[in-house]
Amino acid sequence: MTITDKDSNYHHEDKKQYDKKKILQDVIELIKSDPDLRLELKEALLHDDLTRFDQIMLEIKKLREDFQKQTEQSNKKLETFEKRMEEMREDFNKQFEAFSQRLDNFEKRMDAFEKRMDAFEKRMDAFEKRMEEMREDFNKQFEAFSQRLDNFEKRLDDFETRFNLKLTAMGARWGIDSEEAFRNGVRILLGDFFGIQVSKWEVTDEEGVVFGDKSRIEIDVLIHDGIHVLIEIKSAINKSDVATLLRKAVLYKKTTNIEPKLMIITPFIEDNALEYANKKGIIISNALDSRRGDKFEV
Repeated sequence: MTITDKDSNYHHEDKKQYDKKKILQDVIELIKSDPDLRLELKEALLHDDLTRFDQIMLEIKKLREDFQKQTEQSNKKLETFEKRMEEMREDFNKQFEAFSQRLDNFEKRMDAFEKRMDAFEKRMDAFEKRMEEMREDFNKQFEAFSQRLDNFEKRLDDFETRFNLKLTAMGARWGIDSEEAFRNGVRILLGDFFGIQVSKWEVTDEEGVVFGDKSRIEIDVLIHDGIHVLIEIKSAINKSDVATLLRKAVLYKKTTNIEPKLMIITPFIEDNALEYANKKGIIISNALDSRRGDKFEV
């Protein structure tokens, strides 16, 4: 709030009346408090001592003038103070208006932000609802898919079991037939065309050299120019088969006192069995390629 000019004039007139009353009151208090002055004033009034009365009045006038000067100085200070207060009030009003404006702008921005947040929350609620629906649909579809997958795995396991049984039976039959046919073919080829003797060596392993206990051992033997070659013919060879052939060679040497060469004829040999056979110097011959340890010529 600001002070109007009308209020300022009224305050100034009121202040003059107050100053007069104050001066009169001070003179009366001075007369009451100073017995000598009161006596002199009384004598002057009683004896018409105008000169003394004039002196008293002069002193009173001087006192009043001094008081008026002090009062004027105080009034100037008060006016300066009021002026500064007015300026401060105006500055405060301006700053408060600017702050109010900023606060209004902030409230508007907050209102807009709250509206955006409300819209965002609605969108999030809708999104969560859609996600929940999608999750439920996915769970249903995944359960159905899992069920189908379980059924498929069960059917696959059944098929694999039946296939393995048939394959095992077929492989066993094919292995026996092919190995026997292969042996007969090798015997005919080497015997009729090259004059090389191929026979089946059979012996009872009393000490269990090959399999750890007494057993009947059979293996094909190729003999040419005093060279004995033990031939293992199988449809598939693994590392255990190679080790068995090596133990048969030990038994052959122990029985005949002849160090034989070793040869494997197979359409398939495992990599670790091939590496082991090559390391032991065994001749390898299969249907796809010839991977040999030592070369042997007949």
